[in-house]
Amino acid sequence: MTKTHIGALPASALIFCCRIFYLLTYSPRGPDYGGSASMTAFLAAGLVSIGLCAVFWGLLRRCGASGLPELFHRQGRVFAAFCELAVLLVLTGSALSTVMNASGFLTSAVYPGAGAQITAAAAMLVCAYGAYSGIEAVSRMALPVAAVFVAGLAVAAAGIAREIQPAYFTFAGAEAVPQVLELFFQALYHNTEVLLFLLLTDKVRGAGTAVYARGVLGSMTFYQLSILLVTVTLGPFAYVRSYPVYSMLAAAELSVVTRLDIINLLVWILVAFVRGAAYLYCMVGCVRRLAPGLRRSHAAAGVGLGMTALAWYLCGSLDRGLELWELWSGAAPFLLSAAIILLSVLAALAAGKKVKSCENG
Repeated sequence: MTKTHIGALPASALIFCCRIFYLLTYSPRGPDYGGSASMTAFLAAGLVSIGLCAVFWGLLRRCGASGLPELFHRQGRVFAAFCELAVLLVLTGSALSTVMNASGFLTSAVYPGAGAQITAAAAMLVCAYGAYSGIEAVSRMALPVAAVFVAGLAVAAAGIAREIQPAYFTFAGAEAVPQVLELFFQALYHNTEVLLFLLLTDKVRGAGTAVYARGVLGSMTFYQLSILLVTVTLGPFAYVRSYPVYSMLAAAELSVVTRLDIINLLVWILVAFVRGAAYLYCMVGCVRRLAPGLRRSHAAAGVGLGMTALAWYLCGSLDRGLELWELWSGAAPFLLSAAIILLSVLAALAAGKKVKSCENG
């Protein structure tokens, strides 16, 4: 049993920040359905992810495990090594997509012409320091960051209120079903937070589906309100903007703080830090379980430097970056995460039945 614990509320805030990260770079697929297609798809994907977390958590509890790592190592070294390497692959892709997405946005929309390589490498090093500080520190930071992000949306709504045109919002009909399904699967495939949560449950005080559900429900509500604001303020122009949420924030002004995009941008960078640090922390855990004799500081340094070098290499070429994004925006991370969890649970249940039959025999 771990000696350090994360409170349930900071853990929910951590999930919230991880799920909300892609909001600032959200872009609607088409102008025909007034944002309602995206809202429907994201809502459905969030509810499905909560259901999946409930199922997986219930299976873990049935096996008597406090988290996935414990379940991996019940089946022997070979099985544990296979699962840990598969998890490491998912975490690597998630951490890289976080840093490269942030770097791409900053060097294209905010500071055009800035060096993508140095931005990505610096961001990865900062996230690595967060991972070294520990998941407790990262989750405690997530709570005020989430609160400020929510407050930022409220202030932005006040600043943009004069531009709201309710007529821009239209409900999606039956003809929007293909688009809704496409967005639904895209949102679901981007979700690796179920795996992240199950890797951390042994550190969460009072861990359970409710902790994950609070974070996801909060992020879903935030997504719904943000997309609604983008729709009723930018209208058909949202489709032609590369980053419509950022454009909306840039247009929002209050006499006290002037433009709001700078404030929200700073908070979003902190959200990116929280997400990147959480995934890197879990990577350090995987490396230490694969090499038990390795000190935590050495594992953190190795993961941090290795991921920084990888981010530098991938950002050195637009083609390499796009290839990673195309791979990670598909079904691979979600399906791999689900396969790891189910395989571990089924192996544990099969082993349990075998032991029980031997005892009865």
